[in-house]
Amino acid sequence: MGEHKDHLTTALNELQAAGAISGMPKEPPGGFSKSAKAEELLGLRRTDCTAFDQPCELGYHCPLCQYPHIGKDGNYDERLHWSEYESMVWCCVCNVDYPSCLCLPPGSGRATDVFLSSVADAVARQTKPEPKPQKRQRRKPDGKG
Repeated sequence: MGEHKDHLTTALNELQAAGAISGMPKEPPGGFSKSAKAEELLGLRRTDCTAFDQPCELGYHCPLCQYPHIGKDGNYDERLHWSEYESMVWCCVCNVDYPSCLCLPPGSGRATDVFLSSVADAVARQTKPEPKPQKRQRRKPDGKG
């Protein structure tokens, strides 16, 4: 029990140091994780709106960290945030962007659907034609039209 309690205390300290408990995460010493491949394949998440539910409220859980989903105070553990990349979540303790389907609890039955939806979105993004630039109409020498 003591080892488990020490692990939880360490995790709580890491959360507080990362700023996950008090709101927005602080930038990790080495900077936030970046993935050019994720940006290329999945695209960046929209920034002109705010997500209604946070990942922890939807049952997402960091696949690497071991921690209780809901603390003794009844609040969700908020180390996971929506990543800047579509279909990914970011853990502020690990400083890693994970595919969202890997962050669902085993046996939930949702991981396959989330994975397939993510792939479909990425394929649609890759096959979506680029908007063609509008041709500017030239004015006639007489200044009309």
